[in-house]
Amino acid sequence: MPINQRNFQDISHYEIKTYLSSYEVLNSLLSSPDSTITRSEIESILETDINSPQKSRDKLIERHNEKFRIIFNFSKTEYYFDRSLKAYKLSIDNVSKLESHKVLYSFLHAAVIANNLSNEDKKLSKAFVQESEFTYQNITIVFKLIEAINKKKTISFKHINLYSGEENYHEMEPWFIKHFENKFYLIGLRTKRNDKAVKEYRHFDMSQIIGDSVVITKNSIDEEYKNSEFPTIEYQIFDQCIGVMINKVEDASQFCIKDDLIIETDFALGITWKKNPIHFKQECVQEAKSKQEKFQFKFPDFYFNVTFKKLLLRHWENSVLISPGEAIEEFKKDLEINLKKY
Repeated sequence: MPINQRNFQDISHYEIKTYLSSYEVLNSLLSSPDSTITRSEIESILETDINSPQKSRDKLIERHNEKFRIIFNFSKTEYYFDRSLKAYKLSIDNVSKLESHKVLYSFLHAAVIANNLSNEDKKLSKAFVQESEFTYQNITIVFKLIEAINKKKTISFKHINLYSGEENYHEMEPWFIKHFENKFYLIGLRTKRNDKAVKEYRHFDMSQIIGDSVVITKNSIDEEYKNSEFPTIEYQIFDQCIGVMINKVEDASQFCIKDDLIIETDFALGITWKKNPIHFKQECVQEAKSKQEKFQFKFPDFYFNVTFKKLLLRHWENSVLISPGEAIEEFKKDLEINLKKY
């Protein structure tokens, strides 16, 4: 369910410290076998003074829990104190719900890795997040776009193409945001490019959107069209795709190969992927018991897109695509074409 307007206004002014502690609590919950966290663990994350009165410590935890629910849009039935377990429990349908609806989890991840954020009195609405590959001149663009999505309003903005340096004007119906490899992508229906009317699914790297050019218009999105297209696209992007590409780079009118993609890895990489899955739909179908054995991981009904290919290249010494044959042959052709450049 979308974040309501009151909560949206609240969270945009939380201190970075609140986000960082909430992030740690969520990570502890997700890494716990039964999705629980004890009061003492929360106190440790909050760096509570153990010598302070119990009543004060209880109030601190409750205030944090309330903000935690708001940040990640959890209801009191999704995150609650389980008396039988004597711990706080997170009860969500599946991880995909977290991926597709808890947009701020991803936003928080970017804030955590940003090396120029302090834990002191710095407000999120004033923060500047910088990465080696891109710069957010004003991170509040994330909140502005979330506001447009919640209000179901169209937006206009200027976007700079990173490769050509070309600046273009766009009008768009924003549907959702996805975070991938320290970047945010705005995904939805583009209705205008410069002076030309269009109607096409598009994603934009938000680091290339000019922040002060973003305008939330008075026009409402076409809900009938969105309701017919959104469920499919949302599922494709979050459940069947690493990154945001489902169309071929060389021909955007065609979809990438979609199949059960199986990768075999060596022991070291397999241990890493099993402990920290690269996608929540990843399945370990063969587990290695020794360094001489191999792991196998399945990505069910996935798009074999350019991002998946880059994943294979990144781990070319430790992994190999073993199925399906069609994807293997396509990957071989791509490698042969690129090898000719050398």
